[in-house]
Amino acid sequence: MISDATVLREGFVPQDVVHRDQELGVLARCLEPIEDGDPGDHALVYGPPGSGKTCIARYALTELEREVVDVHTHYINCWDATRFTVLYELLDGIGRAIDVHRRSTPSDELRARLRTAIDAPYTVVLDEIDQLAEPSVLYEILELPKVVAIGITDREDSLLSRLEPRVRSRLQTATALPFERYGTVELCSILSDRIEWGLEPHSINETTVERIAESAAGDARVAIATLRNAARSADAAGRDHIPEDCVNDAASSAAVELRDRRLEQLTHHQHVLFDIVEDAGEIRPGELYERYRGTVENPKTERTLRHYLDKLDRYGLIRKTGANRGRRYRSTG
Repeated sequence: MISDATVLREGFVPQDVVHRDQELGVLARCLEPIEDGDPGDHALVYGPPGSGKTCIARYALTELEREVVDVHTHYINCWDATRFTVLYELLDGIGRAIDVHRRSTPSDELRARLRTAIDAPYTVVLDEIDQLAEPSVLYEILELPKVVAIGITDREDSLLSRLEPRVRSRLQTATALPFERYGTVELCSILSDRIEWGLEPHSINETTVERIAESAAGDARVAIATLRNAARSADAAGRDHIPEDCVNDAASSAAVELRDRRLEQLTHHQHVLFDIVEDAGEIRPGELYERYRGTVENPKTERTLRHYLDKLDRYGLIRKTGANRGRRYRSTG
């Protein structure tokens, strides 16, 4: 039944994208000056998980490579990345990190090397930039000659609020590009393309596709994962089509997969917070912070903890309810 498993994977970037023409157009205009040898414009892409941010940004890089011969492009996932990690990745993207020693080469040396080594326009996607371990590195990136950054985050205000003033000021000059959740019709269209490319003909009917789209609640990652699991289940059962009655089980397994993957990505401090909420079932902020400080060495500030908790809430790992003194954090397990 599955003819090409790659198109059902989360990180697959299609040759054509649907329902994001406006957003893609904004990114294209940011990068268009590069075709004439001029600097492009930085962009800040933000929106909920599964709204196509990463896919569109990576697609924009592919299109840029098709249009411009003399250009560098690179994708970096910034989750818990240090200053050294990001600078190293930037060097690696232009093939200049071969002689870098991860334990002995100073970060300042990497920065100095970048300023002289970049010999052509360099467009870099910085995914999950709100998760940088050392956000100040953003200022260094945005100041590099010939570099255009496309930053991706789920909340613009949450990101900007935790940056030091000079970094925030610099990033606020970038083109802001919001993404909204997909509608059910849009998800059906996205799934239809994946079905055409990845499944044998007549493997699934329109009603089942609609049920998968509806179960995903606007999240393309959930929709694609549900389709993938439904196809695997039907294939394992020896069926030549995906029955409608398998959607609920496929959606449940997809939710577990995505939850587990997000848990694996958490930093140590985020995982401690998650574990405390999970153990308590429901907890007030003050008690949560107290338990956290009694668990870790070198605890983060309450402002940083609120940022972490907001992230856990947006990823559906915990639930935040109420406000001010009535605020509670609840387990979703």
